[in-house]
Amino acid sequence: MRMRAAAGDGGMATTGRDPAPPTRARLAPRAPVAAQRSSVNAIIRASTVRVGAKRLVATGAEALRRWAIDQGTLPRAEGGTQLAPIVRLGGLLEDPACALPLAALSPGELAALRQRRQAAGPAAAVLAEQASLASAIQTFCEFFQLALPHPFAAVAPDAWSILGQERYAQLRGLARRVDPTLELALELLWATAAEPAELAACLQQDIDRASRSLLLPGRQVALSPALFRRLPQGGPTGARLLPGLAAGRLEAWLAEPSAGSGGTVRRAADRSLAIAPQALRLGALVARLQAGSHLDEILPLIPYDWDPGRPRPALVDLPPHWSDA
Repeated sequence: MRMRAAAGDGGMATTGRDPAPPTRARLAPRAPVAAQRSSVNAIIRASTVRVGAKRLVATGAEALRRWAIDQGTLPRAEGGTQLAPIVRLGGLLEDPACALPLAALSPGELAALRQRRQAAGPAAAVLAEQASLASAIQTFCEFFQLALPHPFAAVAPDAWSILGQERYAQLRGLARRVDPTLELALELLWATAAEPAELAACLQQDIDRASRSLLLPGRQVALSPALFRRLPQGGPTGARLLPGLAAGRLEAWLAEPSAGSGGTVRRAADRSLAIAPQALRLGALVARLQAGSHLDEILPLIPYDWDPGRPRPALVDLPPHWSDA
C-alpha cells in the first residue's frame, strides 16, 4: 500500500501488486474524523455518572431498568396486574435507541423509536412505554444530578414532546385569560389524561356525584374535590358537560394558543406554548408517575388492554399528594 496526500485534509491510498492493476481509494479527511471523535467523547462524558467507585455511561435502558425495578410488582390485591414493569417494558428495553448514551438520545431518535414500537404493538402500549421512559429518565437525572436537557422536552419530528409542570401552568394562565371553559377543560385533561375529543363528548350524566368522578369511555376517573366542585352540574340529561367546548375547539386552541389573546408581544410568547394533544396526555401520565403512581395504575387511563382476563378497575384513583396545582 502506498499513501500520498490529496487535496484538502484527506489522502489517497493505492493498493495492489504487479501484474494486477492498482486500486485507489480516497481516505476521509482527518479534521472531520477528529471532530466526530471529539463529539462522541463529549457525549460520553456528559452521560457518565459515578456509582460508588465505578463510572457508568447512562443510557435510556439503564434509567428504565432501574426505574422499573424500583417500581416493583403491584399485586392484584392492590389493583395491579401482578406483572413486573421490567417484563412489560422488555421490548422497549431492547430497542437500539435505548442503548444510546442519554446525551445522544435526541427527539429524532425518540421519533424513530416510536415508529418501531408502533409497528410492534397498539398505540396505547406505546403511550405507556413513552411515559415510563420519560419518567425514568427524569428520575435518573435528578438522582444522579445529571445536567442534561430532557430528550422529551423538544418537539420531535412526529410532533411528540412532553408538557412539563411549568409549561402546563403557563398554558393554564393563558387559557384563563381566553376563556374559563378552556381552563377547566385543560385541567380535566391533565387530571384524566383523556383525549380532547373524549372530553368534548362528555355529557351531564357522565358525572358520578357519589364518587366525585368522571365517566369516560372504558374507565371512571376520580377528581379532586376542588376540581369536581367546578364542574357544571344540574343541567338537563343529554346536555354537554362543557357547553362551550365544541368538537375540535380544544385541539385547535392547543395548536394555536394565541387565538383570542390580545397584544403582539403576548401572541408571540403564547405561540411558543403550542402543543400536540399527545404532549398533554404524555405530560399528565408522567406527572402521575412522578407523584407516586405505579405503572399499572396509569394503564386504565389510556385505556389499555393490560390484562384481558381481569375486569378493568371501576375507578382510577388520584395518585398520592395529587393536587389541582
